[in-house]
Amino acid sequence: MERGPVRFRRRHMPHDPRVPLPPLFVRRFRSGTVIMGVTLLVTTPLMYGFLRFVGSILSQRTDPITAVVIAVPPLFVLALAVTLLLARGCLDGERLVVARARSTRNALVACLGGVVVGAALIAFVPGPTNPLTYFEPVVYLFMGVLGFAVGHMFVRPSRATLLKFGEESRSVW
Repeated sequence: MERGPVRFRRRHMPHDPRVPLPPLFVRRFRSGTVIMGVTLLVTTPLMYGFLRFVGSILSQRTDPITAVVIAVPPLFVLALAVTLLLARGCLDGERLVVARARSTRNALVACLGGVVVGAALIAFVPGPTNPLTYFEPVVYLFMGVLGFAVGHMFVRPSRATLLKFGEESRSVW
C-alpha cells in the first residue's frame, strides 16, 4: 500500500504544555519580537561600521587579534536579534508552547552571556587605546541587554504583565 507525500507539520505532543495568553499580549508578542529583532539586526552592523570608521580616524591600525575580539560582541547581538525573530515560533495560535519558550529563553541567555564576555575581553585585550576603547563595549552591552529584556518579557511573562494585557478595556502601551 502506497502512501501519499509526507508532510511535516508541528503536532501537539501530550507532554508539550501550552499556556493560553491574552489576545492583546499575543499581538504584542508577534509584533514586538519582530520589531526589536529587525531593529537590532539593522542597527548593529551600522553601529559597528560607524565605530570602526571613527576608531580608524582616532588611532593607528589594530592587530588581527584585537580586530577579532572587537567583532565578538556585535556578532552575539546579531545572534540575539535572530533569536528574537525566531521567537514567534513559541506561539501556537494564542498559546505559548512552554518547551519552545524555554529553549528560546536559554538562547537569549547564551547570547547575552556572549555579549558580556566579549565586552569584557575588549577591556582586557591589549591594543591601541582611544576614546572608543571603553565606549564601544558599553554600546553593545546596552543593545544586548535591551534585546534580552524584550525577549525575556515575551517568552517568560510575569503574572502582572498578563493581567495587564488581559484587561481589554485599556491599552497597555
